[in-house]
Amino acid sequence: MFGLIKKYSVHMCSEVKGVLTLKGAPVEGALIKRNLLFANKVEKEDQVTTGYDGSFYLPEVVIDSKKPMGSPIRKFRSSRQLCFLDLFIQKPSVLII
Repeated sequence: MFGLIKKYSVHMCSEVKGVLTLKGAPVEGALIKRNLLFANKVEKEDQVTTGYDGSFYLPEVVIDSKKPMGSPIRKFRSSRQLCFLDLFIQKPSVLII
């Protein structure tokens, strides 16, 4: 009976890579969070911290689902990729005496 339930491979997103800069300078230690949603449900959450040169990499994601991307009932199932950036900028303090 369990063999009758077909699973589909759903490509959620391609790899995401880049360099985070602020005013032309690399941002080290910034936290980038990614939420991947399919059919209005969170399927995967991951995060990465930028390197010393501001670079980051998030891998490609493919999930197994009982729901195909398209179906006769519903023409299109939506998938979304949401990326968030947590960046705290600390201003140098200057003490003049």
